[in-house]
Amino acid sequence: MKKGGLGSPPFFCRNIRYSMRLHSKNAKMMKLERPIFICAALLLIVSASAFLPTNNLIIDLLSHFRFQYFGAAIIGFVTCLLIMCMGTRAKWATNMFLGAAVINGLVLWSYLPTGGAQASTRGSFKVAVANILTANRDHNAVLSFARKENPDLLVLIETNDRWVQAMSPLNEIYPYKLFVSRAQHFGMMVFSKNSIKAAETRYFLKNQNIPSLLFELSIKGQTYHIAAIHALPPVGIERLRLRNAHLQAVANWVSSRPGPTLVAGDLNTTPFSHAYKQFLETAGLNDPRKNRGFLPTWGPFSPSQLRIPIDHILPTSGLDITSLTVGPDIGSDHRPLVAVIKPTSPPQIQK
Repeated sequence: MKKGGLGSPPFFCRNIRYSMRLHSKNAKMMKLERPIFICAALLLIVSASAFLPTNNLIIDLLSHFRFQYFGAAIIGFVTCLLIMCMGTRAKWATNMFLGAAVINGLVLWSYLPTGGAQASTRGSFKVAVANILTANRDHNAVLSFARKENPDLLVLIETNDRWVQAMSPLNEIYPYKLFVSRAQHFGMMVFSKNSIKAAETRYFLKNQNIPSLLFELSIKGQTYHIAAIHALPPVGIERLRLRNAHLQAVANWVSSRPGPTLVAGDLNTTPFSHAYKQFLETAGLNDPRKNRGFLPTWGPFSPSQLRIPIDHILPTSGLDITSLTVGPDIGSDHRPLVAVIKPTSPPQIQK
């Protein structure tokens, strides 16, 4: 028999080695099928369940990450297409990733920036809200932000006595000020270039030391009702209940106000939660993020892609937000939110 012929040992060994490599490759690919299928199924279930109109703790927490779910679904879908080209059976996983992408994409669609014509800002005023984080020591970053943006109304959240003292240089810019100091988390300061009237520190929750600042501003002959709030984070069933009760009480207050009203603060919920939707509906507030972008503001030590939008500036129908932007890093786990606001009709001169 000739060397290297069909039945020779070298050829036979080569075929065995090829078959073993092919079998090993197929085995490795088959091992990928189950975890990919499980990931796709979980993502689809989470994406669909977040639609449920309920204030269940798990559903509430899952509802906030629509942008991240959409990104994960796209990555999963593309990954499945690639490994299917290598012979892995991932048809079901591919379809589930696609379904999750569609579900979350539909939710996010109304938040895509439209790029419409820039509205006139004549007669407008600027509002900024920032959760500065009680433990934050970068006072200069907050002062720099305030001076650069130069808003007509500035709301700072989580201020204690140290922060009240550190922000005193802003008194040169803002002749009107309100503050309630707390050692941890629920202190608040308000700086205004316009006269503050009918100011009140309201505790909407019984037996809870969580203040909200309610007041009126008179700007160019028009009176605006303002609620500066900081809701509890929903870490646990009881805190979720308290957060929702707080939002409901604020919504009732807003709905009873005559004339244009504004809510500014850290609501500890995103536009995708059932509680947020109930809050807007009861209060008669509008979501200014729609057609302007996702604009995430909170996420400790995370890039913007992993943050979520829990800080809000929400107007009633008498006001139009012509610009909404996220501010710079100020040393906090939150980014500031800045809005330019314009009345939708000529002001009614107060007598």
